[in-house]
Amino acid sequence: MINTLRDLLDSKKFVQALLGVVIAVAVRLGVPEIEVAEIVAIISPLLASIGAQGFADIGKERALVEETAARMDKDSA
Repeated sequence: MINTLRDLLDSKKFVQALLGVVIAVAVRLGVPEIEVAEIVAIISPLLASIGAQGFADIGKERALVEETAARMDKDSA
């Protein structure tokens, strides 16, 4: 359980999504009285960053698979 929580908190995407949820809940509870445009201005960069990080992670996985395949080919030769 602790390791899972630690892994989640190490994830940039998870932390950004959690921040977005906290902001949305705070606004819903009426903590700050701000307009919808300001909420969008706060949450939009978080969503964009999550998407960009996901796109970057796709490349990381591909590179890891290619590196592992190359290493296996080298070892079998």
